[in-house]
Amino acid sequence: MILRKLRPRTMMMIGMSTLVIASLGNWYLQRHRPWSTAWTDGVSGFLYGVAIATMLLAVRMYRRAGPEDR
Repeated sequence: MILRKLRPRTMMMIGMSTLVIASLGNWYLQRHRPWSTAWTDGVSGFLYGVAIATMLLAVRMYRRAGPEDR
């Protein structure tokens, strides 16, 4: 699996970047509503879920990594 080969710090940066994208995407979709409200809520929720899951995975990897892998 590709994610297991990444360092925990890299995974955390991916998670934080995804969180920023989710926040900006939510802000943009709330201002400009080309689609229905249910669709925009679904996309925002999916992006927030990916961000949270990635950051939790990074925390788990960080706790299991040795000092040289951090």
